[in-house]
Amino acid sequence: MNRMWRPAAGRRRPHRGGAASCGRRLVAALCCSAFAPSFAAVADEGTPPEATAAAETAPAGSSGIGWGVDGFGAAALLTLAPQTAFYQGVGGEGGIDARVELLPWLGIEAVAQYVGFGGNAGGKSGGAFLPAGGLRFDPLTKLTWGTVYLSAHAGYALTGPLGRFGFDAAVGVEWWIGLLRLGPMLRFIDVTSQANATEIGGDARIFFVGFSIGLGPDRTPPPEVRVETREVVKEKIVERVVRVEAPSPTVGALKGRVLDLDEQPLQAKLTITPEAGGEAKQLDAFPAYDTRLPPGEYHLEASAPGYLVRGRDVTLKAGETVLFDFTLRPVPKVQTAVLTPTQIEIKQTIQFAFNKAELLKASSYILDEVTDILLHHRDLRIRIEGHTDDVGGAAYNLELSQQRVDAVRSYLVGAGIRGDRLEVRGYGSSRPISSNATEAGRARNRRVQFKIISSAPGGGT
Repeated sequence: MNRMWRPAAGRRRPHRGGAASCGRRLVAALCCSAFAPSFAAVADEGTPPEATAAAETAPAGSSGIGWGVDGFGAAALLTLAPQTAFYQGVGGEGGIDARVELLPWLGIEAVAQYVGFGGNAGGKSGGAFLPAGGLRFDPLTKLTWGTVYLSAHAGYALTGPLGRFGFDAAVGVEWWIGLLRLGPMLRFIDVTSQANATEIGGDARIFFVGFSIGLGPDRTPPPEVRVETREVVKEKIVERVVRVEAPSPTVGALKGRVLDLDEQPLQAKLTITPEAGGEAKQLDAFPAYDTRLPPGEYHLEASAPGYLVRGRDVTLKAGETVLFDFTLRPVPKVQTAVLTPTQIEIKQTIQFAFNKAELLKASSYILDEVTDILLHHRDLRIRIEGHTDDVGGAAYNLELSQQRVDAVRSYLVGAGIRGDRLEVRGYGSSRPISSNATEAGRARNRRVQFKIISSAPGGGT
């Protein structure tokens, strides 16, 4: 490029700052503040006090090495001649920086950016690539929404075959949204002049107003903890006993999703009812649900328009997170389960593996309809009756029928029906409804029925 200006070298996103002397003063101040607590501790122990007891509040703050990566853009404003005579006063910049946080309030940074300006009066445009490095200072480490920061960098502005040293100082605000970091920044940069500059001499001084967006770890301070200290003097040796009391959690977390058979989130509602009594709570469960509740037992019901209701009973402990996804089945066009005055009548047969009490997948469609009826009619109590044909011994068939109704009961309890609403009884081959002389008759005799035994208002789920 012809007539390339020699703009600023160092550059950091919205948060960098300081000229060379400012940077040296910043490092000196940080070092002094870092060593001050150690000097105080030595002075305290040099003069052992009498036995005392005290309570302190330990400051919250993150520990360990952090990180950050940011992209930024800004409007650039030239302030000095001769650059303003050759280039338009307003230009632009963009770049990226990476940071390692050695302490919650101090980090080191590497920056790469490009700054450009258009030419005046038919002149050619100019620009510079600016690699730099420096420090970032976050003085307000206890903020929960983000941070206010200062930064300083030194770098080298590359403008074609020439290059010049530069310094910058910046101040900015950064909001935290999970891993996301974003906010505005103000920055000033000074690129020094060169005696051998052949095109445009003099310092280049530019102001920047811009915005950055990036990623970084969650630095939200943890809750404060209570620290109790006690000093005991024994033969001029001071013993320091520290006991940390962290606050005990008082609630548990309940999280999950309500999905269709293709595992896609549904526009669903989740109703939460305390088993110990109390008001039910309804949540919007799209695309997921996430709530905090006191410890206890709860009945959950997931519902969506056009889908069968599904339930679940959970026990929540303080400090514990329960994760559960509901899968809802569409309401069938032709129902296979119908409520009558005496029973929940099913129009198809509950199917099991041959000679076993293992439910086949096809049976879940029928049992989900039975579940939906029971969740909509909480006053019903039923008896699940199991029957077999006469193939095999009577004792064996009686035991098999009992195991099969136990499997049906377990399915319904898992779907949110309280166990005390469900009785089970296996009859074996003692109550046929058709002749066992034919295969069709034996198939009719192998059945599960849902008989109503009471319908008291106000029953549970």
